[in-house]
Amino acid sequence: MNIDLSGKVALVTGSTESIGFAIARELHHAGAEVIINGRTREKVDAAVTHLDSRARGHALDPASAEGCDAMIRTEPEPDIVVSNLDAACVAAISFFGGGLCGSEVR
Repeated sequence: MNIDLSGKVALVTGSTESIGFAIARELHHAGAEVIINGRTREKVDAAVTHLDSRARGHALDPASAEGCDAMIRTEPEPDIVVSNLDAACVAAISFFGGGLCGSEVR
């Protein structure tokens, strides 16, 4: 199947390695501009380096209120969101509806 995501922006949390990076890589291959997310700058930079200029990254923890607020300010309107957080974090985040981590969408 050939999916064209050209012109779309995809945010993938927990995307510096393993399944998160695999998802980000496939979205990138489909033409999306990909936002890599991880907790450490070193891992984020390494993952972005494996992709090309259509990739950027942020070292934030979207499971924390501060991380959610920083992500909203930095990347306010991704077209695609893949939440690849561990199960304990997923319950704390609502990407659809009232905002992230209880914050209002700005």
